[in-house]
Amino acid sequence: MSDWVKTIVLAVDGSPNSLRAAEVALDIARERKARLIALAVVDTRVIDDFRRMLEEGHKV
Repeated sequence: MSDWVKTIVLAVDGSPNSLRAAEVALDIARERKARLIALAVVDTRVIDDFRRMLEEGHKV
């Protein structure tokens, strides 16, 4: 990687692969003194499922 790397953007979803990628990205950011931006990815179908469960009176 060149010295021009100032910002690293990382998408995470909680999966084992994204957590490993986060470790690598953090190491690179520290090494390069770069900013690390983590974006959390959420499957909107899960939100719809929770909403439906709440509407049906379930505790979530």
